[in-house]
Amino acid sequence: MKNETDALTVRISQLEEKRAEELSILKAQFQTTKESLEPFNLIKSTIDKVSSSSEIKNNIIGSAIGIGTAVFSKKILMGGSHNPIKNILGTLIQFAIGNVVSKNANEMKSKVGRFIHFFMKRRRKAVIEVQEANVQNMDELTEYGNEKKIFRN
Repeated sequence: MKNETDALTVRISQLEEKRAEELSILKAQFQTTKESLEPFNLIKSTIDKVSSSSEIKNNIIGSAIGIGTAVFSKKILMGGSHNPIKNILGTLIQFAIGNVVSKNANEMKSKVGRFIHFFMKRRRKAVIEVQEANVQNMDELTEYGNEKKIFRN
């Protein structure tokens, strides 16, 4: 009987230790869950998920390009008109351009990239030409200065 009581006492203490350990783990998990459900952390995790998904990034970029192009084109075409008919027409044009551009965003990005590359290439070429002209002018000035020294002697 004494052995059974001792065995039960040992088993009870083991179970109490296990219970305390599991309670500690449960409290830590509860704290982690509580922190993850805070509004700031929910927003942060959503942004992290969105930024890690390339498909969502492309959709957001395409939509932003479409909206930007549409607003820009409406401003160019309609200006600051107060005519209600022109405003409605401008909104329809803005909507149409926005849809077309956002649906063809990848194509638009490549065309804009080529356009920028073309102008950057032209700009680099113009800068090189200016630098070459400056070097040539410096050479001419040096030759002119040397000629002045010869005449002085």
